[in-house]
Amino acid sequence: MGSSLILRTTAQRALDQLGVTATVDNADIGSARGRHSDVVIGQPSYLSEVPDIAPVRVEVMQFVDVAHVREQLRAALVEKGWL
Repeated sequence: MGSSLILRTTAQRALDQLGVTATVDNADIGSARGRHSDVVIGQPSYLSEVPDIAPVRVEVMQFVDVAHVREQLRAALVEKGWL
């Protein structure tokens, strides 16, 4: 399983725990540039390549740690006023 699929699964579990209904998809950086997303989750090195990709960008380093991803998502969504 690739890292984007792992992160997709982890992000979906984290969002479910936060009570957020969302469609979660995975994409490589090239494909992501052509999409319109509300939230983008990824490694800082990739997100730095696309600074304006989405209103909310969530940097994560631990793709399999649901608690880590959940807390990063929570902080970003609260900061935006979406949670």
